[in-house]
Amino acid sequence: MSFTDTKENISFIIEPPNENDFDGISRCFQEIYGGHYFHAEVSSATLYWEKVRAGALIPLVARVSTGEVVGHIALEREEGASVAERGEAVVLPKYRGHHLLETMTERLTIEANRNALVGVFAKPITVHTFSQRNDDHAGMATCGLMLGVSPETSIPNNMPAPTLGQRQSVVLTFSFYQPPTKRTLFLPAPYAEILQKIYTQLGMAIIQVRKNSILTHQSIVETKVDSRNNGLIVFKKLGLDIEEAFSRALATLAQYSVFGAQLWVPINDPRLEDLIRLARENKFFFCGLGPAFLNGQDILILQMLNCDVAIEKLQLFSQQTVDLAGFIAQDRAEI
Repeated sequence: MSFTDTKENISFIIEPPNENDFDGISRCFQEIYGGHYFHAEVSSATLYWEKVRAGALIPLVARVSTGEVVGHIALEREEGASVAERGEAVVLPKYRGHHLLETMTERLTIEANRNALVGVFAKPITVHTFSQRNDDHAGMATCGLMLGVSPETSIPNNMPAPTLGQRQSVVLTFSFYQPPTKRTLFLPAPYAEILQKIYTQLGMAIIQVRKNSILTHQSIVETKVDSRNNGLIVFKKLGLDIEEAFSRALATLAQYSVFGAQLWVPINDPRLEDLIRLARENKFFFCGLGPAFLNGQDILILQMLNCDVAIEKLQLFSQQTVDLAGFIAQDRAEI
């Protein structure tokens, strides 16, 4: 894909990178973030191409007529997942103002469809609104607000940072690339209204039903800690033992110095309200909705913080996001 900015007579090509492009890709991230970017593969050619060959990274670059790489974007996909994250997006400052981010985002749609993805999510930062604006223009809906998930220093160089003094937060946005199927769900209190609102913003039809009474004996749960010291508890299924399973997961995270944790659980699980009650007793509050995040199932995401994050410092673009931030602030104050 190529295009020309006729105002400045600069031509750009957007295409998958070749192995000679890695130095240029790495240079882009180094110029924008210095040594603070948290994706290790943009600093290691071996790791980068391993992920590309495995299908875990589906990248595009923007280059000028000389062949120089001036921008990068990628889909990051876990094995077997039906959705992928759009991220690792940079444009060199010299080439901003030519709609490169928007054009790379549009071109990435072809790659998403080629890989039969149900949809794509993104996590634009809140130190500025540029990336959020790009998502909004691309038709992505705000699904969540993830507080304190990145180090304070993980911001672009030479940019005013009203969020300094605390860990950085991201908005969760999502867009379906395949027509979403109608959901038949029981929306749990106290989050039924906000979840209904997010589903509506996603353009999804849902049918609310009574809670399913079929229960399993044992919970299926995974606990992880990422490279930024964020904890994650994933309940794939809630059983009769949720109190014990949740306590074990919290005890596992307590062994690490996590700055916070997220709790993922399928929205259609019959014991979801019981887990919400337990989670709120342990200082978890609303984070968002993850459409098709877990084996094609929608998930409720709650979050807990072990660090101070002032929501009022966040730079938020859309009214959707501002409204969601207000709800999260209220829910956080109530726990």
